[in-house]
Amino acid sequence: MVNPWHNLKNNIKKHLCRLYSFAGAAFFFCILSLLTIITNGHSLCIFYNLFRIKCIGCGMTRAFISILQLDFITASNYNKFSIPLFFGIAFYCILLVIDILFGKETVTVFERVLSKKYMYFIYLSVFIISVYLMYFCK
Repeated sequence: MVNPWHNLKNNIKKHLCRLYSFAGAAFFFCILSLLTIITNGHSLCIFYNLFRIKCIGCGMTRAFISILQLDFITASNYNKFSIPLFFGIAFYCILLVIDILFGKETVTVFERVLSKKYMYFIYLSVFIISVYLMYFCK
């Protein structure tokens, strides 16, 4: 009989790099959130502070904080791309938890699909739409 704790331990080892990446991203998000609170919501973006032009990531930290507070309208006002990005990250986290708990390969399959050549057209389309929404739709 196979010990379930042994399987869980092996699954964690298999996804350790992904888990470290998420832990680092969560730590970085916490630091940015604290800096946003300390600076009273002023922009932390170096590009915006130098050139006074919003980049695609401007407002993303404030938007994620708003999403966590379930204020989607404010999040959309900060950055139009924040809501789909947040839910994409949440979906990926759910797949990772399923992989670790049940030993599935859903993340690997998902990553293979996202790395196909035809997906670059979709990424470019999303990028162009987000730039359009950011600069031309107020």
